[in-house]
Amino acid sequence: MTSFILDSITFASILPICATFVTLKWSIYIHGKYGFVSLAIMIIFLKYMYSKYGTIKKADILFDKMCNKHIISWNTIIIGNERNGCSKESIKLFKQMEYVDINLDDIFFNVLFSCSHGGLVQEGYQYFKSMNDYYHITPTMKYYTYMVYSLSHVGCLDESKEFINNISIKNNTLVWTCFLSAYIIHKT
Repeated sequence: MTSFILDSITFASILPICATFVTLKWSIYIHGKYGFVSLAIMIIFLKYMYSKYGTIKKADILFDKMCNKHIISWNTIIIGNERNGCSKESIKLFKQMEYVDINLDDIFFNVLFSCSHGGLVQEGYQYFKSMNDYYHITPTMKYYTYMVYSLSHVGCLDESKEFINNISIKNNTLVWTCFLSAYIIHKT
């Protein structure tokens, strides 16, 4: 019989598989038995695993214990909170990021997503405006499209159409497609 010792590399390889295919019970067992939460990548996988299975509080605890939080860990915890119905917590985390030296361009989409799915459409619109006005980040087509999605899918069709008419990007067929799909839902 061959025996082996789990090291941090092995653990980092097993954890994503557990988070994807194995039950929460086994994932918690592996985490509890072998630990290895000192490496940032493993903490990120643990946060993903716990948030995927609806135990967002454990993911939040792991996040709070991290010494060096980087863009992947911030994104993971923001998305995890949003997926577990904690959109306001996602926004709170984003506000904390303002005091950390991180490129916020990579996180804005998740903030808009959290606002939209949490019913915080006006807050999402304010964050969208702040991208350029406050953070000096030029929104790309994906941000414009998501704002149209957010506005139009809650029935704010007039606001959404006005938003589209003010878009500076010329080729915006994806934006109009998004608007029209919501229009069909709300007008039929």
